[in-house]
Amino acid sequence: MKVTYTRDGTTFAVDVEKLPPKSLEYLLQYGFAQSLQDSIAGRAKAVRAECVEKGGMTEAEIVAAVEADIAGQLGKRQDAIAAGTVGTPSPRDPVATLAREQVKAALAKAGKKVDADKLAELVAGHVEKNRAALVAELNRRKEELPEVDLDI
Repeated sequence: MKVTYTRDGTTFAVDVEKLPPKSLEYLLQYGFAQSLQDSIAGRAKAVRAECVEKGGMTEAEIVAAVEADIAGQLGKRQDAIAAGTVGTPSPRDPVATLAREQVKAALAKAGKKVDADKLAELVAGHVEKNRAALVAELNRRKEELPEVDLDI
């Protein structure tokens, strides 16, 4: 197995099976730490903003909410790494994806912001009430797609 990195059209690669143990340890530790860090990038600022917008929270409560969110995200990433599912996109439900798009547009139009849990609740409600219309919209969009002629 090779690991690669490409920058400006130049690829750098090493054969993992030929690396000494110290190099493997470095790559694993660095990759693990970087993956965990990536999972929380920007979370503190986003959670703090949600708490402030919601209002009625003390600074200590906001800090606790941020710390709880970060701990949760780190735990999820650690679990995904241990399960071998990290980096594996989960299958997306096109109906829910369209519903999320529509709910986010409606919120933006109304000038409102909601946290992730409330967004998920609104999306689920929209799907439950409007599944037939959402499916019809997906079918309409599918019909509008141009034919793709691949020369393979």
